Amino acid sequence: MRSFGSTLTLNNRYRLDKLIGEGGFASVFLATDLELGRQVAIKVLEANWVKDKELLTRFRTEARAIAALDHPNILQVYDFGVVKGAPYLVMPYISGGTFAARMKQGPFTPDEIGFYLDQIGVALD
Repeated sequence: MRSFGSTLTLNNRYRLDKLIGEGGFASVFLATDLELGRQVAIKVLEANWVKDKELLTRFRTEARAIAALDHPNILQVYDFGVVKGAPYLVMPYISGGTFAARMKQGPFTPDEIGFYLDQIGVALD
C-alpha cells in the first residue's frame, strides 16, 4: 500500500476509505475505485500471513474460483492484485450490513429463513 498523508491507496487505483471488517486472515475495506468512480469492497490479506505460502495459494485460488462464477446471488471479483507481497480481492460493495449483524438483532422469522435458504440454494445449484 502506498500512503498519501492519511490516505491509503492500492496500486494508485483504489482509495481505502474505511475498515469495515476484520477476520483471522484478512481485513475488508470500503474503498473507491478511482478509475471507474465506484465504491468497492477490498479484502486484503493480513501482513503477518503474507509469508504463508499455503495461505497465499488458497487466497489466489479463492479469487480464481469466485471469478469463474456468474450468478446474481454470488459477488463478482472485479480485480485481484498483490501490493508489497500482500494479495487483495476487489468486489462490489453491498451496503446494508452483515449477516452477523442481522443475527444479533434476534431470531429470523420463518419467512426470512425461507428467503435466505432459497437465495443460497439457487446460488449453490
